[in-house]
Amino acid sequence: MKIARIVAVCAGLAIAFGMWMKVCAGTLPDISGTWYANGNPAAPCHISQSGTSVSLTNEQGRTASGSFVDPSTLSTDWGLLNGGQITGTVSNDLRTIRWGNGTYWSRRQNTAPGSYRLRTKFTGYTKCLDIINDGRNNRLTMATCGDYTGQRWTIEPIGPTGYLRLRTEFTGRNKCLDIINDGTNNRLTMATCGDYTGQRWTFEPIGSTGYLRLRTEFTGSSKCVDIINDGRNNRLTMATCGNFTGQMWRLERDAA
Repeated sequence: MKIARIVAVCAGLAIAFGMWMKVCAGTLPDISGTWYANGNPAAPCHISQSGTSVSLTNEQGRTASGSFVDPSTLSTDWGLLNGGQITGTVSNDLRTIRWGNGTYWSRRQNTAPGSYRLRTKFTGYTKCLDIINDGRNNRLTMATCGDYTGQRWTIEPIGPTGYLRLRTEFTGRNKCLDIINDGTNNRLTMATCGDYTGQRWTFEPIGSTGYLRLRTEFTGSSKCVDIINDGRNNRLTMATCGNFTGQMWRLERDAA
């Protein structure tokens, strides 16, 4: 009798509220956690889930409320100035949400493959983060952008930690972007990859500018990768974070 009542209740809800038929038939998927706008590892987003309700934060820090229409469909409201109501479709493997405005979010496993170039607002579009080819091949510089393997950066998530490793095609899989632990802790280097906090990087969107701040777990939230303003403007450092164009980084897919 109890089972019959449950079936009857679900059937009644399905008739009265057709969109909930699938919810009665099973549990909702768990989509809470970190996502990435258009598969970009430098554009993290976040979803919190409570029952049928969700709270969302996009890569620009803007927030929305939403709810499940059914286990594969979200209805979200970003407000009139930020796109209004946008529907999202959750993929069967729960790794992608495709939004009605033509964009998508993906989980870490779907991080877009390939290499990236890193530029700053300070040094402009013609300068890219590169490795000095001097035999040691561990020093970094801002060099004229070109078809160089030292400018091809790959980004790899470090398990579920939320941190990322940065490597170049030039120095290979065994070398990662790191901080020299010398007391001042402001010099960057390519070092043997390992479980070191200086190799655990985060990219933080700077509002809606399209630029990012780069930090490491080792030097903390108060230090950002910057360009030394000395006329040459090609040396890097970890400096106190602030509203400086040398700390405004843009991550762009390498077309090479």
